[in-house]
Amino acid sequence: MMRALPAITLIVAALCAAALAAPSGQTPAMPPMTPSVTPGMPPSAQSATPNMPPGAPAARSDKAEGVDKNAPEAGTAKAFYDIDFVWVPAGTFVPGLSDGAKKVVTTIGGREEWFSDEAARREERFSRGFWMSKTEITRRQWSRVMDSKPWADHNADDQLDVPATWIAWKDAAAFAKTLVAEGEPPCRLPTENEWEYACRAGTTMLFPFGDDAALLDEYAWYRGTAPDGKPRPVAGKKPNAWGLYDMLGNAWEWCSDAYGGEPTGEGADFRVIRGGSANQPATFTRPTVRLGRPAKAGDARIGFRIVREP
Repeated sequence: MMRALPAITLIVAALCAAALAAPSGQTPAMPPMTPSVTPGMPPSAQSATPNMPPGAPAARSDKAEGVDKNAPEAGTAKAFYDIDFVWVPAGTFVPGLSDGAKKVVTTIGGREEWFSDEAARREERFSRGFWMSKTEITRRQWSRVMDSKPWADHNADDQLDVPATWIAWKDAAAFAKTLVAEGEPPCRLPTENEWEYACRAGTTMLFPFGDDAALLDEYAWYRGTAPDGKPRPVAGKKPNAWGLYDMLGNAWEWCSDAYGGEPTGEGADFRVIRGGSANQPATFTRPTVRLGRPAKAGDARIGFRIVREP
């Protein structure tokens, strides 16, 4: 039996379900888009830009008091279990929109109620860093570890380097646990705060590269770069400042947290998804966007990445 959820949770969950199921050219929860002016839609071609804009806040990482000074540098890459991971440094940040939803509306478009659950939350401090998979887990990686193809009944293509989708939350969590031998550091799904911290890579703006949605073309597969709404092979766009690819766009990503008024633990019916997907506009392809999805439901546009503790 589904638990009672707050009204705003049900509204946003319904919005998410409609958006995930929408054809490539339309998202029901979004207003009709005109050919000439589309809020949140950058031009298809942009000039090259560095990963970090001038004046972007530096990450507060391993220099913090009480933090391991021998930790790897931010962005250090290392392979575990034939999967590439990147080091996310220790540090402190405030999850959510520090300037509120008005900044999204005035800069990109949309309506404030769409972003009501992105309000700033209490500061979180990571006293030690962690390893995060460099990309979303791919079909190739999933098949090798789990010896199954959950997407096969839904997708006729044979691409192996696109995000593994049609995977329920519990199965994504099981993938992480399956990798680890006894006595090794645990692997798991990221918490949503870990996910957002890693995605923002030390910045406090609307996107990891600044406030200009026009630059999203260079970093993400979303509606502006994938008009058919289908996920693309991972690492096809620029990484963020810590070397993580596809944190925005391509496929939504499961996080470990329950969503909204749900209780915590294995039995939660709704789980948080973050990051946007190939069929979403720029308004929903930002680090602070958070939506909920039934934990038992796999989807064509929901994938995941994993964390390995140090």
